[in-house]
Order: sequence, then structure tokens, then C-alpha cells
Amino acid sequence: MDNHIQFSRPARLAADLGARTEGEAVQLFSEKRILVRIEEEFAADGNSKETFLLAINQILRFCPNVVIALPAASLELIEERALHKNS
Repeated sequence: MDNHIQFSRPARLAADLGARTEGEAVQLFSEKRILVRIEEEFAADGNSKETFLLAINQILRFCPNVVIALPAASLELIEERALHKNS
């Protein structure tokens, strides 16, 4: 998919919100790294885990550089994320 088409709406919105050009917004989407983290107290809750996975999926649509921070007890979320990605 052409980057211009893939980023057209989010780039337009980001440009409007951040007083940037659409080109600068696309550059931010493709170059910046985003950290998605779940707190240990929420990691065991099913709704929190589902929201966490949804957030990662949505972010990956526009930003290829995502870092995930999980408490040690929640490493199974990595496997769940891999299953979501392949389905």
C-alpha cells in the first residue's frame, strides 16, 4: 500500500492537531518509537488485557516501531498478540 494513502487521514489529523504539515506527520508515524505498557495490577484483568492488545493492533496500523512493556507475570500476552496478528 502506498504510504500516502495509508497515512492520509491520520496524517491530516496529526497535522491539524500538531501544527505540522502532513509530510512531517507521516515522518513522525514512520520514525518515532511508541511504548505501550500495562501496569501489573491491570495485567490480570481480562478487559485490560483486551484493551492492551487492541491498542497495540491499532498503533501498529500506522507506527511500525512499537515497544511493549509487560510485567513478568503477563508474558503470555506476547503469545496472545502473536495469535491476533496471525489471524
